[in-house]
Amino acid sequence: MAEATILLSRAASIVQLVGVLAFLVASVWLSAVDIVRRRLPNRLLARLTALTLAPLVIGCLIRLFGAGRALALEDLLRMLGGAALLFAFFAVLWSASPRSFGGGDVKVAPLVGGVLGFVSGFWAVIVCAAVAFACAAIWGAVRRGAEPSGNGTEPRTVPFAVCLFAGAWVVILAFPFVVRALAPAA
Repeated sequence: MAEATILLSRAASIVQLVGVLAFLVASVWLSAVDIVRRRLPNRLLARLTALTLAPLVIGCLIRLFGAGRALALEDLLRMLGGAALLFAFFAVLWSASPRSFGGGDVKVAPLVGGVLGFVSGFWAVIVCAAVAFACAAIWGAVRRGAEPSGNGTEPRTVPFAVCLFAGAWVVILAFPFVVRALAPAA
């Protein structure tokens, strides 16, 4: 029985690793598309979201049959909560100012929020949003500073999905170290 539990746990970890790797591919691909086209095509976004989140969900379902039932449910809830949290926040921003915030950014939010919720929890989603907005502000300031003054053209907007994915990877890579640094010494 213990061997079966170990095998299920390893299988779940491998499947979930596939989801994280799919997120890497999705983040690079969607960032490139956003930079070039200034929009995120619905079909591509839906497919990459499914290819990323499905392995994470499947891994949790595999764990439900093993010893990690409580952790699997917690992972699922964090993933769903992270997706809902970031989607709701971006939907409110978009509805308040649709000209300054793109609909594609709202649609990519469940992908990013779901992965961050799964990997690092709700605080990671909030930190990612803050990093993304800081990145966009810096990018916009640099772009405006590089524009020749008085040319009469309005500077193009910053492709926010790129900043959102950058924020996600900063959080994914840095969050475990930050949590350990802030943890009370035992």
